[in-house]
Amino acid sequence: MRHQFDLNADNLIQGLSDTLNEDLERGLDKAAARAMEALRDASPRGELADSGEKPYRDSWYVKDRYKKVRYITNDKYVDGPDGPIPLKMLLEYGTEEMPAQPHIQKTYDAIEDELAEIILGEINLDL
Repeated sequence: MRHQFDLNADNLIQGLSDTLNEDLERGLDKAAARAMEALRDASPRGELADSGEKPYRDSWYVKDRYKKVRYITNDKYVDGPDGPIPLKMLLEYGTEEMPAQPHIQKTYDAIEDELAEIILGEINLDL
């Protein structure tokens, strides 16, 4: 009798875990989309940021290769003395010749609570 209960408990726990993981993934997708929107809005504009085929603000995208993780990054590069340099790094931290235009950390700090609410809003804890 005990063995049967343990088997059913394992199935119940696995089902809850699967549901939680699906909810979490959906929440992360929605939060990543919101973060990308906020980063686009906060992206500096100007000659360097708007040069090339695609403006910096339109170069944000989400990497979702791993479960339970979303990376929001920007693939705009500019030519540097030793090869391509990620424009996000130049803008965020500046150089000796160019003052910083920090926007990535500021954007995250401004929407961190909203992102948590988005994720938690997708998690259904009704048993």
